[in-house]
Amino acid sequence: MPLVDVRLDARFGNKPDYTYWYLFGDLEKGGSSNGPPTPLFVVGQYLQIYGFNGGAYYHMKEKQPFGTPEQRYTPDNQTLLGLRAGLTFSITQPQVFWAKTALQGEFNGDGGINNISLAGEAYMLQPEMKEQAPGELDGIKIDLAAKLNIKGEETTFDANLDIYANVAQGLITGAMPGGKPNQVVTSTMHVDADKWSLLMGRPSLPGLVRLQLPGINYGVDAKAYLMMGNGVVFEEARIDPFITGLFNRGTDGNFQAARVSGKQQTRESDGFAIGMSLDYKLDIQASILYANFRAMFGFDLSLLNHPGVTCRQSGEAIGMAGYYANGQVYAGLEGDIGLDVDLWFYTGKFSLAKIYAVMLIQGGLPNPIWVKGQARMGYEVLGGLLKGNTSFSVEVGEKCEEVVSDPFAGVHFIADMDPGSGTKDVSVFVNPRVSFENHIGKYDVPVSHNDAGVATYRNFDVRMASFTLINLKSNRSIPASLETSADLLSSTLRIQERLEPYTTYKTAVTLQVYEWVNGTWALFYDPKTNQPLTEYKEVVFQTGALPNYITLDNVKLVYPFKDESYYLQDENKYKQGLMEVALSTGYLFQEQKPAGEQWFTKVIARITDLSSQQNLKPPFPRTTVVRFTRSACRIDWLTIPNIRWILSGYLTRIRITISPATRLQTGKAGKGTTCTLPKARRIRITSARHLLSMLFSAISLRPANTTHFIRK
Repeated sequence: MPLVDVRLDARFGNKPDYTYWYLFGDLEKGGSSNGPPTPLFVVGQYLQIYGFNGGAYYHMKEKQPFGTPEQRYTPDNQTLLGLRAGLTFSITQPQVFWAKTALQGEFNGDGGINNISLAGEAYMLQPEMKEQAPGELDGIKIDLAAKLNIKGEETTFDANLDIYANVAQGLITGAMPGGKPNQVVTSTMHVDADKWSLLMGRPSLPGLVRLQLPGINYGVDAKAYLMMGNGVVFEEARIDPFITGLFNRGTDGNFQAARVSGKQQTRESDGFAIGMSLDYKLDIQASILYANFRAMFGFDLSLLNHPGVTCRQSGEAIGMAGYYANGQVYAGLEGDIGLDVDLWFYTGKFSLAKIYAVMLIQGGLPNPIWVKGQARMGYEVLGGLLKGNTSFSVEVGEKCEEVVSDPFAGVHFIADMDPGSGTKDVSVFVNPRVSFENHIGKYDVPVSHNDAGVATYRNFDVRMASFTLINLKSNRSIPASLETSADLLSSTLRIQERLEPYTTYKTAVTLQVYEWVNGTWALFYDPKTNQPLTEYKEVVFQTGALPNYITLDNVKLVYPFKDESYYLQDENKYKQGLMEVALSTGYLFQEQKPAGEQWFTKVIARITDLSSQQNLKPPFPRTTVVRFTRSACRIDWLTIPNIRWILSGYLTRIRITISPATRLQTGKAGKGTTCTLPKARRIRITSARHLLSMLFSAISLRPANTTHFIRK
């Protein structure tokens, strides 16, 4: 009687400010070593359940849908909890179809859903029921990963589908260009509020299935692609080199097929494109006879929106409502029959007869309607003793010479903004950021081409007109500086004062386009509206609580460096530590004057070794002084462990608790001045070598340009 197999996989860890873990398990009914797995139970006549899998994870997020849990998940403080449940099943028989799937959900600290995902792998025509890598595959494998992402008010859906095949020991295989072993095609799907797309290969990397008969050089390659959606960059469909090579037989080799796709294929567009081809090859030899044969047939069809494009001949917009259909059909074949001789006076192949033929039909519609057909054929007999060729071409209508009257029609720049719209509990130290689909800055745009292919250009400059952060409660603009990345694909607003807690803010971005005209930059006007061309986006978010500790997003510089490893004992000659914060955290130490009295606080540090949970109490082996100032107040740390002792690494995980203790201490402040600490705060660090830096993060009282230091 087969036993039930249970497998568990767990991981636990901690970061400076949070802990994380996962626990996953698999349950299935074990089979005998000589037979197939035994189902746990059977549902109806065709469905067999072989096992269950699932688990939970805390403060982690999924980084990839497949692999071991250690490969799939990574620590993340923004994800509170994740749950996963799945099953392994087959339909009819495992050799026909079986799959292992899982449904998963991730939840944030507010109880809301971050995402819901479905992942699984399915197998067909597999002799033995087992998971296999693409390079080891025997059968057909399908990998599916789909995820619904929820970020505030924004919801997106993404899915990936990969198909692999190796059937009948290589009779049918996947051979996608640039893909993994045995890969047939890769497919992606994306849906959001503004865009959607479905891509199954593309002209340069189509899906490909290969039929190869063993023992003889015979094969058929079937290629296909499908692209549809809006906001998609459609590739131009090129003629296969085999077809162009046949057209160049007996000529000067300068055959050029018309570009049916149009020049708008390099810009985002709406519509669909589909293409398919069959490539048949046969090479055989029987005794002294040989025969080589190849034939190809295919087509490409697209219906795309061409915004801002007119035809030079008519001056009118191309197509109907901007949409224009292009297509091409092609076919070609060549054959060679002859003798493969090996005589004392001659060795090699002697062709008895050669023949080739090729046809290409291209066209587009509507407005304008044009069709062009070309054909060529030829033959050779007895090694060229008798040969001939002929060709003809027919064209109806005139192909549109495209002129880009609006270079930015259908082009978008602003991709995303962070924080996202509707986001809550945002840090009061957040620096809003915008990312771009296309870089801002200067563009040289080809708007037309002459008969020789020389382009005419117009010069543009996409500029950030404004990037603002506004407190909607007070309608006040927050002072900030603008930073743009070197690649011009993102900009960040560096705030110069912290935001108010539990307050609603609006971030707004405006872009404007300028054109170089008559030696100067002038605003570019949209040809449709006759208004300056701008792009605008805004998001509204709400801040969270005012943190009672210094958060990492407010740390500008720290030494020793965060998460630094292999810190040597004598590396820091002067035993000095440094932390610089971006925005003042003086609110942590606000002055208080209780009625009827004046009092001060003394800072006491309690250091705990987390591995033993033992408190280290003063007096320590040696003492050092950490001294810093804010206004006229001075606070001395008189009981801090010796630096060299800490940096030696005896303590690997340390928790520091800083608590106030009422004690009169005037120091340099002078009589009548008060300095107080808030309630106890706890800081977690992962390395004793980082302790000095984290001490500073607990007590930073200074402006951003003040240096804290440690000295004996």
